[in-house]
Amino acid sequence: MRRFWAHLVVVLIIVATATFAAELGITPVPSGFASDTSSGNNSAFFEGDSLSYILSAPEKYRLIIDEAAKHGYSLAFIPEGVAFDSAQVTIAVNILSDPDGGRTVPLSDFILTDTVAIAHHYGPGLTISKVALTDKVDDKGFKSFYLNDKTRFVPDVLLSYFSSGSEILVFQLSIRDGYPRFEAEKAFVECLSKFRILIKGSVTDFTTDQ
Repeated sequence: MRRFWAHLVVVLIIVATATFAAELGITPVPSGFASDTSSGNNSAFFEGDSLSYILSAPEKYRLIIDEAAKHGYSLAFIPEGVAFDSAQVTIAVNILSDPDGGRTVPLSDFILTDTVAIAHHYGPGLTISKVALTDKVDDKGFKSFYLNDKTRFVPDVLLSYFSSGSEILVFQLSIRDGYPRFEAEKAFVECLSKFRILIKGSVTDFTTDQ
């Protein structure tokens, strides 16, 4: 299967992360998304253990599920009009849960394990810095981290983590060399801003007005 190299690097990171996640007692959730036709098939609905989630594409992006799953993601968003393998920028999402239906590990423990795996993969020179994105994003409970290496190109730009206690969601922004970071970051923030959390068995959406 043909892939551009940036995606290959990201997949290697996902494999490493999945190994550590398994050690922590959590596993990727199998494909269980339903597209939301009311949003032009650019939103996905996922029913978690205690909460449900709606994940929506940024403007001029589209939702990818089947092809993303082949590359190890739960879903992804890429620019309209391009194939997954040739996308210059990708917002990938993975959802992980306890296979026995229990609570996941504390988010801080998962983030530490995940970022250590990424730092080990890239080696010296990579810096991982905690960042505040926007109030609308941070107030939802996201913990975000900026990746950079001043000596070389690194395809991964931002990671944002969310935990409900039953599921951990990891949003990952990746680009190809030469793609403007600020453009990618703008789309990533928009994607997180559109993220909605629903209480199961209720019409309450406690992120709509944030």
